[in-house]
Amino acid sequence: MIKVHKEPDDEPPFERCCFCRKPTPFWTQLENRTPGQQVACCEACASRAHVQDVPTKAVWCRRERIAESPRVVDPPLGPPRSDEIGNNDFHR
Repeated sequence: MIKVHKEPDDEPPFERCCFCRKPTPFWTQLENRTPGQQVACCEACASRAHVQDVPTKAVWCRRERIAESPRVVDPPLGPPRSDEIGNNDFHR
């Protein structure tokens, strides 16, 4: 179980839980971290997660940036080969 506390200014928008990404006004209260190193963690996840699974603030921020970024689409594979042209059943 992870100790969490509700931020006094609990007005939305909330940060997302470091585990399930649901918006939450709750933050970790880990003894080995300073207030600036704590991360958002909802009560549901705090009740079943383990302290060693809590990401660092840097890792959590990086995950959030990735999750909020537009999806990156793989570049095209190049022009079709001559035997692929007109073959609608072919998928690369």
